[in-house]
Amino acid sequence: MAKRFNNPTRKQKNLMCLVYCEGETEYWYLNKVLNSREVKLIPANNSDSNVLKMINAACKEFNKPERYKALYCVFDHDASSNTKEQLQSANQIILQNNHIRVFSNLSFEVVFCFANKFTTSIYQSVKAIEAVISKENNIEYKKQQIVVETLANKLSFNAICDNSKKCYEQLNINNDNWLEIQDSYSEIFKLKDLAS
Repeated sequence: MAKRFNNPTRKQKNLMCLVYCEGETEYWYLNKVLNSREVKLIPANNSDSNVLKMINAACKEFNKPERYKALYCVFDHDASSNTKEQLQSANQIILQNNHIRVFSNLSFEVVFCFANKFTTSIYQSVKAIEAVISKENNIEYKKQQIVVETLANKLSFNAICDNSKKCYEQLNINNDNWLEIQDSYSEIFKLKDLAS
C-alpha cells in the first residue's frame, strides 16, 4: 500500500467558506447572492432556536475535517428568541475561534434598507423596516421566499455592502459596543468578497 503524504497546500485549495444562517430570510437571500462554488450555505435547523445553539451547531459543522477555511455566522438581534446574554456568549465563541460575525440590528431585513442609500436610521420595529422596504421597492414586503429572492435579483448586493459598511464605520461599531448601538445596521459587508 502506498504511503500518503499530507499536502497542506492541496487541502487548502479545495476548502469552502461556511456561511451558517440563523433564519430563513438570511438563507433565501444569501443563496441568491453568494458564489455557490466558494460557499457552503447552511440554515440553522428548528432545534437551534436561539443564537447560542446556532453558533454551537455552526462550530460543530465547521470542525469537520478538511472542509472549510472560514466560518461566517449570520444572525440578528431577534429579541423574541435571543437574550443579550446569549448574543454576548455567542459572540465570545465566534471571537475565541477566529470566526466571523455577520450581525444585523434589529433584523436581517435591514440590509434591504441599504440598497438605494446610506442611512443610519433607528427603526423601532421589524414592521417599520418592512414598511421602508415596501415603499422603496414598490412591493408589499412579506417574509416569503419569493419576495426575498425578488429583492435579491433586483437590488445591488455591492451597494448594500458598501452602504452598510459606511454606516458601520460612521457608528464606530466594534466588538465592545456592537450590542449597545441603537441605530439599525448590518455587518453584511463582511460577505462581499463571497458574492457571485
